[in-house]
Amino acid sequence: MQYTLMNKNSAIFEFESDDNTIYALRIGKVFNAKAAPLSIEIDDGIANRADFNDWLTNRRIPASRMQIEAGLNCLSQSLNQDITTAILSEKNYYLSLSDQYWIKPNDSNVTWNEINFFTNTFSDDVGNALFDNIHSKNISLLDPVNSSDGVLKKKWIIHNGKRQLIKSGSGAISQEVFNEEIASALCKLLNIDSYVEYKAEILNGTPVSVCDCFIDENTEFVSAQAVLKHFPYNTRGDEYKSYINCCKSLGVTVTDSLDSMIVIDYLIGNTDRHYRNFGLIRDVENYRVVNAAPLFDFGTSLFWNKPDNVISSSDDIASKPFRDYHSQQIKLVKNPERFDLNKLQGFSQEAYKILNKYDIIPKQRIEILCDVLEKRIEKLKE
Repeated sequence: MQYTLMNKNSAIFEFESDDNTIYALRIGKVFNAKAAPLSIEIDDGIANRADFNDWLTNRRIPASRMQIEAGLNCLSQSLNQDITTAILSEKNYYLSLSDQYWIKPNDSNVTWNEINFFTNTFSDDVGNALFDNIHSKNISLLDPVNSSDGVLKKKWIIHNGKRQLIKSGSGAISQEVFNEEIASALCKLLNIDSYVEYKAEILNGTPVSVCDCFIDENTEFVSAQAVLKHFPYNTRGDEYKSYINCCKSLGVTVTDSLDSMIVIDYLIGNTDRHYRNFGLIRDVENYRVVNAAPLFDFGTSLFWNKPDNVISSSDDIASKPFRDYHSQQIKLVKNPERFDLNKLQGFSQEAYKILNKYDIIPKQRIEILCDVLEKRIEKLKE
């Protein structure tokens, strides 16, 4: 079949796929290289097919998503046909709430204005099936969850006109959910310029974090991974300096944003700040980078997957993305005077309230975590 990669109403390039997958067998003429995802190399009017197929793969729900098989079985039973993550993406036109890219079949008259998730309502049928194994009749497969990344269960909803992401935790206590709200509270107290605000809630008996979408119909999120991939010859040596230089090449300074990210991640001991969960915001009308993206995704923090007896405030904590440990990474902060840590006096009491919000996490663990958090605040002051 013949398809066109689109950015809103702009055609980027045509490509050909077989009948079983939507992976590109051949890419045709490039119409608008500026409109393409940064992670896809386009050289002398030729798009890199391997880059594009990697981009398509990352546009699908990963096989590592919690309980994905059960959710797909639920959809298959409801629709009386075999449903895979590839089918979900295809039925979804590869649409997302992180950007405006989509795949248009060349034999279709469908338009961006008709199907995009920013200005149109959408079904939560797929989200309900994948999140709660809820069977529905007359299911619509047009759902932004079909292109969501990450291992935790997720779904998108529209609440009071806002697009909101619902994300689960893991294990019996779902601590990641509460860690997200703790990080939001820290950002607020430290006057961090831009961050996603999370709230821990209970949905159908399950702890979840809730946040608003930080992208709109005129902007896109560009991950740090895509930024570094866009400048393959500028990323040798120290990755921290390389990322800053790459961003400068795109016309934006990210030092303050990285300072904020490193400080917050240090305080909560975030162990999974990979290159896909921070980055930049690009304007899709003029294809210019306008700013660093707000800070988001703090769940894998505060010894979230460790038993109580191994939690210790004296141990150094593994970190990402620039250094192996937080004690090393914190030294990268360029302007430490920006952060008034005195505002965090007594913050462990606020953290206690958040962790104890729904009486799910055992009190003994909460006390241990709050003690660790208090000592990390004091250590950072020193």
